[in-house]
Amino acid sequence: MNFLSSQKSNNLILYYQCFLALVIVGVFFTAGDIYWFDSGYIPPPYIIVLAVGIASLPLIPSFFSYNYKYFPFELLKWCIFYIIFSLISYLLTIKNDLVDQELDDRILVVIFLCVTSFIFSGKDIVIKVTRISFIVVVFWNIYTYILELFNPEIWHTLTTFNPTGRPAGFYADPNKAACVLINALIFSIGLLPPKHRLTFYFIVFFGVLMTLSRGGTICMIVLLALFFVKKIIPRQQLTLIFTIVLLLAINFTFLGDFLENKAVELGVINYDIQTRIATFTNPASRQASDDTSRLDVVVSSWEKIIAQPLFGHGFGYVKTWGDILPHNIYLSYMLEHGLLGFFILPWLMIAIQHNAEGEAKNLGFLLATFTFIWAIFSNTIVYDRETLTTFSLMAVMSQKSHIKQLNNMKLKN
Repeated sequence: MNFLSSQKSNNLILYYQCFLALVIVGVFFTAGDIYWFDSGYIPPPYIIVLAVGIASLPLIPSFFSYNYKYFPFELLKWCIFYIIFSLISYLLTIKNDLVDQELDDRILVVIFLCVTSFIFSGKDIVIKVTRISFIVVVFWNIYTYILELFNPEIWHTLTTFNPTGRPAGFYADPNKAACVLINALIFSIGLLPPKHRLTFYFIVFFGVLMTLSRGGTICMIVLLALFFVKKIIPRQQLTLIFTIVLLLAINFTFLGDFLENKAVELGVINYDIQTRIATFTNPASRQASDDTSRLDVVVSSWEKIIAQPLFGHGFGYVKTWGDILPHNIYLSYMLEHGLLGFFILPWLMIAIQHNAEGEAKNLGFLLATFTFIWAIFSNTIVYDRETLTTFSLMAVMSQKSHIKQLNNMKLKN
């Protein structure tokens, strides 16, 4: 009787853990925390993060009795370094509101990674439910992008709006919207039968193209090649890929004119959209290369890095730049911390792949490749809870794969 009661209690805890994992995906991976806060429905995101952390307290007994072995302690080491390093830099910097906000943001990053890693550390079903939920997010996001395409103001909130005219859903930033789709693709494509994976890839590619994200398009092409190399997508489908690419290449100019005419009909055409369409259809055109503001920022960033290469310009320095920031996390960290700042992201990628085996090793390679490329286009990749969710999930998967490998070796011996 006691055994049955204990088993029932363990099952309830497991169901609750799966529920919390779904909450993480449904609230943070979809950017629902930001959208609903900006709409005036819920408290600030940091309150929601803390609330999820408190809600996870019932998992503590099962964690210390069994699940602790799945917790990614290498990621915890990175978190400890990151927070101590940030605190030291903060103490050595002249304080202002922007510097204080940067410290708050970094503390929230560490709290979020620890909370989500704690919740994901459990039986295989927790990881599987989380990965399946990514598929749901893909279709939900594409749905929101389509709605926004026909009604550009549909997701505007009380305090934020998407000024680009490009579909972004809850994320307000089209590039972030593309990033989330790609992350979801990496973690979910392996769950599908091989014959359906290419179809799912093109569905995601369609969603990424809707955002007109240049970085997203580049990453999707790179990932397609890696999917074939890693045999995630059957190589027999290469002929189909070649045919589709050839047809697109032949009709690119027509496609560009069609997209621009549709944008005009919908009343959403602006200079940003025209530039993006020109990038895809005629990269050599003047419009496609007319992005001087970002190039100027990159040049200015390198000049400032060279001026202070060892220790940088101080904690929170990038936040003082104004509206046009260096859309590059490597530059951002190097501007603030010098050469040491360059290694913050690579160390994070090493931490979340530590001791990964089998499928987790392949996923880690794909995620790291995408992250390293995406970091060139984003200066918020280590702050966005959408990407942090995938980092903590990857770290737990790596640790679980290592434990399974050790168990298999013991059985063989």
